[in-house]
Amino acid sequence: DWLDNGDGEGTAKAAEEICRQLGGTMERLPAKPLSRVGRAAVQAAARRVVEARSAVREHADHHENLHSKAVALGERAARQEGAARSELDETKTELTEAQEQVCNKEK
Repeated sequence: DWLDNGDGEGTAKAAEEICRQLGGTMERLPAKPLSRVGRAAVQAAARRVVEARSAVREHADHHENLHSKAVALGERAARQEGAARSELDETKTELTEAQEQVCNKEK
């Protein structure tokens, strides 16, 4: 629990205290129970590392997916802007031609 809810400074102090207590306990335990406890602790730590790596991988994959979607949306927006500008230029040209025709008819 102290690994998950630490604030940095408090976590370091808690870790030091846990290590001090563990060291004291290890000095008093016989070798066989100590090795079982040590193995269990290493296995628990390995599980936490695997879980953390998995969480980082999932986050990276999610970020990659969001980045790809953002790039695709940006490209689509650029194409739509280009099409809108072309349509605007075409309409502007038609309007200019229509104004010139009206002006020429009035003369």
